[in-house]
Amino acid sequence: MKRNILRVIIVCLIVLGISIFVYSPVIFQEGNPLPQIKGIFQLNFAGKDLVKLSSEENKYLTKSDQGVEIIKTFMKDEGYDFIEQMGSGYFFVKDNLKGVIVTHKQYSRFYSLWNIAEEKFFQAVFSGTFVCLPVKDINLPHSDICLYGLQDEKGDYYHLNNSDDNYNILSTIDLGAKIIVEGVLVLEIDDVYQSLGTITVDSVDLLNEDLDFVDIKAELNDCLPKSDEASREKCKKLLEQIVNFDDCVKAGFFIMESLPLQCATPDGRNFTNEANSDWDMVLEVFNNCEVKSVFQTHSKLVAIELKNGDQIIAYEPQIDEVMRVAENVSGKCGKIMLATE
Repeated sequence: MKRNILRVIIVCLIVLGISIFVYSPVIFQEGNPLPQIKGIFQLNFAGKDLVKLSSEENKYLTKSDQGVEIIKTFMKDEGYDFIEQMGSGYFFVKDNLKGVIVTHKQYSRFYSLWNIAEEKFFQAVFSGTFVCLPVKDINLPHSDICLYGLQDEKGDYYHLNNSDDNYNILSTIDLGAKIIVEGVLVLEIDDVYQSLGTITVDSVDLLNEDLDFVDIKAELNDCLPKSDEASREKCKKLLEQIVNFDDCVKAGFFIMESLPLQCATPDGRNFTNEANSDWDMVLEVFNNCEVKSVFQTHSKLVAIELKNGDQIIAYEPQIDEVMRVAENVSGKCGKIMLATE
């Protein structure tokens, strides 16, 4: 009897050892597998849909089926709206400003790991003085070339990075000018220059003293969370000053990825940008036989690589429209490399 029990134990240990050996790349892909094993137990026997694996990290576990919807619901409850998916990254925005990236990784085919990154990027409108960034220590090695930056009203500095490699819009602005910058801020402390982060500039304008939309945004952020009658009336008057798409963008509200682009205000109004100059540019380079290759995403975002090495990013009016355009010009321009997500 004892020998039979011993044989069963030995067989079980052998099977367990073989299983661990075969599936070790999955089991140990995150290092110590105990948090994942505990999470799997909670998902299956504790009635949970989402399990946080560590109190020190924003890492979560779900079952693979419905995992995306569970994460979207969780982030919605935290005040974040889903914006788009790019590869394994899911982008969420809170209060039209704070951005969070949630990355997905399979943990076997049955479970999914989700990592919520810290809030490191912000899409908004910034205002301040156009300056050359000062260095932290003039005795340390550094370039004497002016590194463009923005100094805000608090005295903080931010590096300004031009988003268009072919046209440096920042070089057209006089140092010391008061400017409004629209773009994405990535928080990162510079080792050499006094800078809290880099703003990739989408557009820049001289500050309009008559109607400062940055101040409007700041005042809206102050009054919107409040429920008293005075705050509601203040917000109503501020929102009445936003009358078109450009006003909405300058006030810092998030641009929805729709076609055409739309900008929404907190009082429920949507302003539409009727212009689609980027797509017009795409049609022009196709007709001129300048296109080398095309990459299309599910969100209608297309990347056009030109024969001279330049690249154009635009939204197509409808899915596969860029493929139809490429086919129409293939007779005179030859074959164009096409790829899709």
